[in-house]
Amino acid sequence: MADNKKIAILSSSRFAGKINEDIWLRDALLLQGEQCEIVAWENENIVWTDYKSAVLRSCWGYHNHIDDFLKFLHKLDHLKIPLFNDTRIVEWNIQKDLQFKDLKLLGIKTVPTIFLENDALNFKNAIAEHGFEKYENLVVKPSISGSGDRTYIVSQNKNISDFKNKLSLEEAECLFQKAVAENQVRGIIIQPFLPGISEGEYSFVFIDSKLTHIAIRYPGIFGAKKDPVEIKKSLVSDDMMLFAEQCQKALNHISSTIKKGYVPLYLRCDIIRNSSQLYLMEAEMAEPDLLIKTISSNSARENVIKTFAGSIIERSR
Repeated sequence: MADNKKIAILSSSRFAGKINEDIWLRDALLLQGEQCEIVAWENENIVWTDYKSAVLRSCWGYHNHIDDFLKFLHKLDHLKIPLFNDTRIVEWNIQKDLQFKDLKLLGIKTVPTIFLENDALNFKNAIAEHGFEKYENLVVKPSISGSGDRTYIVSQNKNISDFKNKLSLEEAECLFQKAVAENQVRGIIIQPFLPGISEGEYSFVFIDSKLTHIAIRYPGIFGAKKDPVEIKKSLVSDDMMLFAEQCQKALNHISSTIKKGYVPLYLRCDIIRNSSQLYLMEAEMAEPDLLIKTISSNSARENVIKTFAGSIIERSR
């Protein structure tokens, strides 16, 4: 590839140039001698052939424009501009039904989930069919979403006074039927609300298959919003560390099957403990927040960013 071509750090029109981790990555790439820019994927004035590769970062909100976003990724493929992570991996990752099915086949325990197509939104029948009546509270959300958008808690005994974003089952079904009619969602997910989520999700971040750091995230959808915090590996239980490694290896295997021999540049595994059971809440391989900002040591944070930049440069050759 031509040496005078640039690396694109893909953001969105809302977040381009405003996210510290994007800026740190850009600066690290520049320090290593690469031409690099943070650009919004929606920007129609960009000449994409000026770029030799692109890395998905703060494209948050793409789920509201999913057709345009996927069309854009395929445009990069058509122009033979390598995308990290690869378009096929991203397409697989954002389809949670495929993600969970493939992970279960490899022995990874995911949160029990009902997937409903847009033309089959009968919540009561689905809950009965899958035996979800046993769960006191349920979470209902679009199958492709982000940042808690259109995510609600539904109680089957109407005891939901302690939660934000609460709806009755009937209210939730009506709301999503309207969203489907307006072509705003692609399928619905129903999951049990696991009380263990209140203790936080443990996010394990891997770059080129190596665990670089761990953070605890506290989703603020149903309660008070708390900032994510770093947690040292030594403070994570052995069984959770082992489970995170199993998840990462399973995701590498799936990736190499989707695209022969492909290893994800980055991935984030979000894990919770509910009672004594560990669950993979979600594997993020599209545009996750890699939570580098949580790393308390300046030198450790700089090393992670330098490693990330170096891997991008190596894959861009």
